[in-house]
Amino acid sequence: MSPKMVVVNLILLNGGTLIGRTRLQKQAYLADCCGAELHELDFIYHYYGPYSFDLADGCVNAVAESLVTMEERYGQYRTPYTVFEAIRTPQSAGIGKLSPQQSKKVVDSTNQASSVALELAATAAFLQRQGVYNGRVMEELKLRKSLKATEENLKEARQLLEALGLDALDEEID
Repeated sequence: MSPKMVVVNLILLNGGTLIGRTRLQKQAYLADCCGAELHELDFIYHYYGPYSFDLADGCVNAVAESLVTMEERYGQYRTPYTVFEAIRTPQSAGIGKLSPQQSKKVVDSTNQASSVALELAATAAFLQRQGVYNGRVMEELKLRKSLKATEENLKEARQLLEALGLDALDEEID
């Protein structure tokens, strides 16, 4: 599936509107972890966890082809955020090899989590996939995200991962 279509389908699965580039990135990454097999997207570790420049380019291409709109807005403390809207009518869409129902489960589960828990969950899944933190994902997560990795946020991140059938935070929370 092309990066552009991953963007379009994620927005459609979010009811036609998706708020936040970070949420878009984390939803795509967790869909990949859940079996979407998005081989067209290379993810690296970035400020807020896994990030794909390919997916960012997909956003630009989707806008250029008039499939979605992308509007920058400002929230509290003038913090910028992006609102993505699908131009075509929302319909049943899947992400990669996930069925529309499986894709919707990923989107709905991630939308129930706070942005911090979503970031922690995606980062934990990323660290686990790297394979170099075996048995130490929690330790590494706390090092990288020390201010965000509170007991409450880690609990919520674990709940999200469990809802998705992922075990990246199977270690005990200290």
